[in-house]
Amino acid sequence: MYSTEEVAQHMQTLLSSANENERNASHQFLLNFQAAPEAWGICRELMAPNIPYIPLFVSAQIFYKKVQTEWHLLDTIQKQELKNYLLDLVQLNFNCPQAFKKLCQSLALVGILSMNLFWDTFIVDILKLRKLEVVLEVIDCIPFCLEEFNLAKKTAEFIKTKVREQVQDILEFLYIVLCEKGYLIQILEVLKNWRTITLPIFKHPEFFKRLVNAMSDVEDENFTNLCETFCNALNCSESAMLLQKNKYTGNTQDFLKKIPQEELKSLVELIEVVLTIKPKFMNHEESTVRRRGCDLILAICTDFMFMLIDSPYTEALWVSLAEITSHSDLSICMTGIEFYYELKEIFIKKVDDLQNRPYIFQYLLKCAESLALRCRFLSQDHFLHAVAEKVEEVPFLDFRISAEDVFYSIFMIFEKHHENKGRGFLLPLGSLLHPPIAENNAEVFVFIMRSLLLGLTETENFKTLEEDFRNCPEVASWATYSKICYFSNQRHR
Repeated sequence: MYSTEEVAQHMQTLLSSANENERNASHQFLLNFQAAPEAWGICRELMAPNIPYIPLFVSAQIFYKKVQTEWHLLDTIQKQELKNYLLDLVQLNFNCPQAFKKLCQSLALVGILSMNLFWDTFIVDILKLRKLEVVLEVIDCIPFCLEEFNLAKKTAEFIKTKVREQVQDILEFLYIVLCEKGYLIQILEVLKNWRTITLPIFKHPEFFKRLVNAMSDVEDENFTNLCETFCNALNCSESAMLLQKNKYTGNTQDFLKKIPQEELKSLVELIEVVLTIKPKFMNHEESTVRRRGCDLILAICTDFMFMLIDSPYTEALWVSLAEITSHSDLSICMTGIEFYYELKEIFIKKVDDLQNRPYIFQYLLKCAESLALRCRFLSQDHFLHAVAEKVEEVPFLDFRISAEDVFYSIFMIFEKHHENKGRGFLLPLGSLLHPPIAENNAEVFVFIMRSLLLGLTETENFKTLEEDFRNCPEVASWATYSKICYFSNQRHR
């Protein structure tokens, strides 16, 4: 048998004793207590606002574990009583934030597990509670509880579907709280934790606009959270869904008709703010701020790729991409060039005509030249020495391998769409392709040759490149052409 006083004393010892043996003994005692039937009642006695911090906090943790592991042992009446008890409990005034959070997690878990039994209005009922802090905390805990509790796949999908049916109510609540209370930090935390389920903020234009307008004034941490929130929203937008289902066939105007106008309007608002504040985050001293801002630009270009082909923001977005792929932070540059893989797939398989859009080729060339010059180093040591021994998170040689693939991808876009095909790509790079003299130029030359040849896996592709060089004597001397043949022989032996 366990007494309330004995349990509370062991909780105190566990978190405050300086004696390791005492702490270990109390830990084992509490593990045994957690498995006992009496734990339900004793924890309830210790979960009250007037209870000291430590027993209150530990009791809340044990109670959550009891719900998690023994819910299936309770009958329907016991489950309903537990729901009502927690609903009343979380609305009391607790001075222990950690205990309050754990109690809200217990309520969120009970709500999730009851949605397919007797509490299908769980989310609506929570949103009606008077204390905003309780509502925000319980809503915040829902994704965590869904992921942590090992539900059967069918049950999990049913519950997630029920939750998604009520997200519009959640968005409306968050919008009202943001407008009336200004709880931006708390709301960003909720949005951050809901990424696994996704709150489609595009479907609430007023809320979306409020968040967009907040980007210009927030602190660094909130800025990064906002960027991540928008990246998530873009990824689950109607445009992104259509692109993933290969519904874009190259006709931008037809594609635009499939996207809700409110979504496009919200996107324009986001783009305008991002372009305005771009100088601020691109050169920010904090690397996380730089990266999250650049990630947002890349998300816009990825999930609304037609904006790069035919929109009022086409050139501005291409300029931004060029800045990212030539950024001094190699990790940002690496993220930027990965975008070009998807770009190649869309431009080659879906887009029929780029002839009247010379600026696209201009910025593709700018990216290619930037990559070639960035890869003029022979080794990691050579690279680090050249950048004044600045430590980079991305190994230079890993970057170079990815850059070779992207360089070839850009060549293939030219091959399909440019009026001069591959020669339209090679000709502007002529100064980099002439027979090398200086060491740096030699390595640029090797990078370009490797990039093109490593991508040529079929004979007809190599013949295409060979023909481009034969018909482009201004670019490649016979020495250069011989070098290509040498690399080709090595490649196809």
